[in-house]
Amino acid sequence: MRSKNSTRRRQRLARQAEARKIEAEVKKLEQEVRLAELRAKNGDNTQRQSGTDKPIVSGHPGYDSLIGLTKRFGDSLRHFLPTMPTENAELPL
Repeated sequence: MRSKNSTRRRQRLARQAEARKIEAEVKKLEQEVRLAELRAKNGDNTQRQSGTDKPIVSGHPGYDSLIGLTKRFGDSLRHFLPTMPTENAELPL
């Protein structure tokens, strides 16, 4: 009987330790998200390469925002896709 109780206690302690570990990781990730949001809000458009401290700056400041990226995507499609004919007779069947 005593070994069952000690086994259950060890399992419970292991679950509690795992829960604390997960909570700490969640807090760390939340802090990283808040820091990234603050950087984005303050207009810090630089990104860091992994392993180096050299900042990567985009060519155009508007490309870092959603509006700039959408415009850039639209421009790419405009250059890639053919134009649609304006007359109904020119439409393919």
